[in-house]
Amino acid sequence: MQVEQVLSEKLKREYNITVPADDVKKETDARLEVVAKDIKMPGFRPGKVPMDIIKKNHGQRVLGEVLEIVVDRSSRAALEKESLRPAMRPKIEILDFNEGQDLKYKMEFEVLPEVPEVDFTKITIEKPKSEATDKEVDTALEKVAGQSKSFSEVARKSKKGDAVKIDFEGFVDGVAFDGGKGEDFQLELGSNSFIPGFEDQLVGTKAGDDVEVNVKFPDEYHSNDLAGKDALFKVKVHQVLEAAASKADDELAKKLGFEDLAKLKEAIKGQINQEIDAASRTHAKKALFDTLNDKHDFEVPESMEKMEFDSIWHQVQHAKEHNPEAEEFKKPEAELEKEYKDMAHRRVQLGILLSEIGFKNELTVNQEEVSQAVLAEARQYPGQEQQVFDYYRDNPENLEALKGPILEEKVVDFILDKVTVKEKKMTVEELQKLDV
Repeated sequence: MQVEQVLSEKLKREYNITVPADDVKKETDARLEVVAKDIKMPGFRPGKVPMDIIKKNHGQRVLGEVLEIVVDRSSRAALEKESLRPAMRPKIEILDFNEGQDLKYKMEFEVLPEVPEVDFTKITIEKPKSEATDKEVDTALEKVAGQSKSFSEVARKSKKGDAVKIDFEGFVDGVAFDGGKGEDFQLELGSNSFIPGFEDQLVGTKAGDDVEVNVKFPDEYHSNDLAGKDALFKVKVHQVLEAAASKADDELAKKLGFEDLAKLKEAIKGQINQEIDAASRTHAKKALFDTLNDKHDFEVPESMEKMEFDSIWHQVQHAKEHNPEAEEFKKPEAELEKEYKDMAHRRVQLGILLSEIGFKNELTVNQEEVSQAVLAEARQYPGQEQQVFDYYRDNPENLEALKGPILEEKVVDFILDKVTVKEKKMTVEELQKLDV
């Protein structure tokens, strides 16, 4: 194999690679041998079809598969030989190939930049420190009592805040879809636990009603088969249930699985402190990213920056369509575009820096951590967990994408252990007012 560098400009690289005809032939013959074992043809026993017939009938298909294998293998070998780390998947262009001749192709890509060493001893960040008071606990307890409602059947039309006991089945283009059916399901109207618009169309219904609910799945819905599509749900209303708030007492505590009210308050305080710790870490993480960004500046691959900007800009345009009067969108288009290009540059630069720190310190993501991330995602869609599992099983690239945020958090933890962190005491209210 011959590897010839034809371009080296900043982070851009271009190589012409030649794979000898003999290597292509050996791979083709090996692949044909594998294919031959499964070929069935009248007049021949399985696996005994003559090779010239197999080549005539399947040669072009096999050759296409072989070229893909040879290009993938040789490009990886070339990258390893030249000690190169592409920022993204290289672009391949076949320059010359005829059966029986050498394969010549061009490989274009950008390399990851040289990242400066981070001196953790010179980094100091501030981390908010707070703790739940009795006031926060009592406020949360009132909310828990309000959410722990008792429901009793009423003979009237439903209103917002009521619950309805329903059977339902969803259809897209007239066809029922998996996970779209439920029986004897209690739905609180106004809880926003179903697709936007679903609950609103059940307000004003009564027991015995058959209702057709027309909704549209969100564009960002986790199932690609349903995302952005119109759906019809056929709903049967069995009961209308009126809600009554519970009192914050021992009875409520026991109903929620606690020994008494004091134990419930203790659990609430623990939960609030967990949320405070998470918010505190978020602010510490932002302070760390700001410091890393200020102290380290280096060239980033244009392709990565463009991909990040395109992703951000798409989200901006989507938000603009839904809320064109938002203050942010009153800025001139050029100013807005520059703002988000700067954001894309910052994200890519920080991403590369964190990735390099993780790489040099051998920080990795294991399968158990990925499985836990999938489980956490599935819990966000009660009743549709299996669809989430199937989605990630059928889309390995999205499963791979889950590793990024996990690795980022591990790298952040690693860095926070190395830098100087100064705690600043404040009230919960002051913590909540901090910018994220």
